[in-house]
Amino acid sequence: MSDELRGKKILVTRPLHQAEPLCHMIEQASGTAIRLPMLEIQPAKPDPEIERKLSEIPRCDAVVFVSRNAVNSARKLLGDDLGCIRDKTVFAVGRSTADALKAVGVDEVIYPVEGSDSESLLALPLLQAPNVRNKKIVIIRGQGGREMLAESLRQRGAKVEYVEVYRRVPTVYDRETLARLWHEQRPDLIVISSGEGLQNLFDMVTSEWKQELITTPLVVLGRRMAEQAESIGFTGGMVLADEASDEGLMKAIRRSIGVEKT
Repeated sequence: MSDELRGKKILVTRPLHQAEPLCHMIEQASGTAIRLPMLEIQPAKPDPEIERKLSEIPRCDAVVFVSRNAVNSARKLLGDDLGCIRDKTVFAVGRSTADALKAVGVDEVIYPVEGSDSESLLALPLLQAPNVRNKKIVIIRGQGGREMLAESLRQRGAKVEYVEVYRRVPTVYDRETLARLWHEQRPDLIVISSGEGLQNLFDMVTSEWKQELITTPLVVLGRRMAEQAESIGFTGGMVLADEASDEGLMKAIRRSIGVEKT
């Protein structure tokens, strides 16, 4: 156990089922982890359309998982069996998602060494036009995700279909909880792991606490999320995590408070 985060209060906005490992790491470093999930992840209810799309995976050429939630939700819908994809070319948006796939027995996973977003994934040689032209690619994601990945692959000649296996539901907090957060706990740093979570946090905080919010330093995932934060009005400074894993976020937390060099 170290004391490198002693005296630091860090607001963790990840969904509750994903937040605990990072919160534990913060507490192991003598920091205070404030749990305030901005989104709840709910698996999609089984329906004939999802079942049809899942049943067609064995006939596709490649499968792309955009998050750990996509892996876990797909596994539940498939009855804990991802055997249907083990002989496919499997891509993950980042190392954290790749680790989730390997944990359920999918050993061969291709993912970007640097970055954990669609842009990084699209830069991989195996996803360039000569390698995807006329190939059928299934993207497993949550409802209402970004269109960039599918649009780019289609422009490169791929045939792309979505399977949306979960949905993100914004969490709502009462005024008393938010008042306690800003006037009693007052975080020194906020960890943001999704653009939707960032927007929900900003929308939820009323004008009397908005200044405290936007001047608090952030740890974010990727340049796109940083640009979103800047466009909303955050001015407290940002550190970009190299990857979406707990380890990657923890390294960014250390950089933000100056105990680890960039």
